[in-house]
Amino acid sequence: MTALSTYGTKVASSIIGTAGKLSTQSGGVEGSSVTTGDNTTANNFLELRALGASGVAAVAAIPATPTGNGWSLDSITTLASVPPGVWSTILSVQGNEPFGGSGINLHVRWFWYLSGVYTAITGDYVLNLGTGWDDTNRHTFTDTSGAIGASTSPGGGATLYHDVWVENLQGWQGYASAPAMTCFLGTTAGAGVANDAQTTTPVQVASLSLFAPLIIPGAVIGPSIWQGPPGLKYPSKMGPVIRRANGIFRGGAGLNGKNVLRRNMWQRLFNR
Repeated sequence: MTALSTYGTKVASSIIGTAGKLSTQSGGVEGSSVTTGDNTTANNFLELRALGASGVAAVAAIPATPTGNGWSLDSITTLASVPPGVWSTILSVQGNEPFGGSGINLHVRWFWYLSGVYTAITGDYVLNLGTGWDDTNRHTFTDTSGAIGASTSPGGGATLYHDVWVENLQGWQGYASAPAMTCFLGTTAGAGVANDAQTTTPVQVASLSLFAPLIIPGAVIGPSIWQGPPGLKYPSKMGPVIRRANGIFRGGAGLNGKNVLRRNMWQRLFNR
């Protein structure tokens, strides 16, 4: 089992039309979306929209109910629950002006989404830049949520959704032009880009390698070999493979005794 990682894309979600789609695979082509606000408001929070938008009004506080302009995990809609654990997020963004000091934070939240209703999972956790935003370069924000409790799905078909808000501690007024925030994202639904709106969640998913046969010389052995009781025979191309009471696996005659698989090896492979 491995932790589920998601990657933001600029492709529209098939579940929430105003949101972007989250991919569970990396290795895609990088692009970006741009959210433009205004430079006349003292309000601090500007939503970073997955699909981009212009003329977005900053608000004095992050609304409790999401706007639907974040990202939705369309590919997994059968999660019954999310286990307790830490959510770790990396976002890569670029501004059109030096916003000054260390006064820029990104706020991330995760929710269940089902039939138009959002149910909070993580609350609000803050990603810090760590240095002053005194240029127009690309910056990477990263941080973790701290320990988050388990959360149960509100019903069958619920999916995961998250949003991101940019906080300017001094407000967005007074800049030479309207603030434009570029968020770097994947450009296809099938694959995002590492470190672009990437979150590692506590959700555990089966590794594909656990379902593929494990091949050793002369035998093909499924992943359940370490689960069987002593004495159980496992079929192979070259004769049975037998798990003995002492935890040692020995091949049949076709293997000529050359393959001895020890129990602790399997424990390391399957994280037991």
